[in-house]
Amino acid sequence: MYVWLNNQIINKIKKLIEGVKGVQAEEIDKISIKSKDEIGYLAEVFNDYIQTVKNQINEIEANRKLYEAIAEKSEALIFLFDKNGQILFANPKANEILNKEEVDTAGEDLFNLLNEIIKMNKEEKTFLSEFRLKGGLFISGWIIPIEERESILFIAHDITLLKKEKDKLFERAVKDNLTSLYNRGYFEASVRKLFNNIKKRRELLFTFY
Repeated sequence: MYVWLNNQIINKIKKLIEGVKGVQAEEIDKISIKSKDEIGYLAEVFNDYIQTVKNQINEIEANRKLYEAIAEKSEALIFLFDKNGQILFANPKANEILNKEEVDTAGEDLFNLLNEIIKMNKEEKTFLSEFRLKGGLFISGWIIPIEERESILFIAHDITLLKKEKDKLFERAVKDNLTSLYNRGYFEASVRKLFNNIKKRRELLFTFY
């Protein structure tokens, strides 16, 4: 009876355990037990599970490489900060912007701004329309809090040239070409804005009373 148990059960269990340890140590990728009994069934289940995990890991790795390639080639600025403000990832375009900054704390300053905006917006995804960096650059983009990792993802674009063109167009629209003084349209718009603000304050005042 002992010999039978040893050959039919105990040795197979030992082989199963050794196989599991071999997979854990990445020495083998499959447990080799071909018997048709319960232990052989367990080995098949382990092998199916191992293959499923391997397929998932391969898929994750393929997606990671794809996303990294997209980020590397993207013209967008992509930052990922941890909860302490350390930069976990910055694509080449983001690093280029950081290198243009005049101070070493550019990444820290950007994180503090993003963190404050997230707190004001109750931890929700927020669009930052226009932000001036200390180096004179203007950027805009999405601030995305990632709760699972307690981190902040910031995907932005450099809008410095667009901002300059916008300012030039505004100057042309509100200033006289010869004198460079503000024109009548600008003053009329300013007066209308002033009266509207006064009107709103009066309406607000009356609502309190």
